[in-house]
Amino acid sequence: MQSYVDQIAAIFPVKPRLVANGGLISSECEDPNDGGPKGRYDASLDNFLRDVPPTDNPSMFAALRAYANQNGYKSVEDTSTILTYQNPKDGFRIGLEESVTGGQGLSMAISAPCVWPNGAPPSKS
Repeated sequence: MQSYVDQIAAIFPVKPRLVANGGLISSECEDPNDGGPKGRYDASLDNFLRDVPPTDNPSMFAALRAYANQNGYKSVEDTSTILTYQNPKDGFRIGLEESVTGGQGLSMAISAPCVWPNGAPPSKS
């Protein structure tokens, strides 16, 4: 997941200082929305994007929008303060959000789809 974070952070016109917001969060997919079996886990990694002046937020959103469109991502949400795209090749999602309080700071989230913890379903004994 860190490679996704690094890849997306590199596209922004203002290079942000990434500050982890809670670290890697993983949980079991209790009710998988992809119709797959239980026992898999999803994960997300959130970062605050520091050292980005609020006046540059529109260019940050434009950069993510352009990157996602050029790379075949599907739009999940596109509002004035939230952008979310999904990579149809692997199911990963990338998101950018502007805080509506507290100085219009930005945060970026990367989330993984439901996957098996060890890469494959458990063997049936």
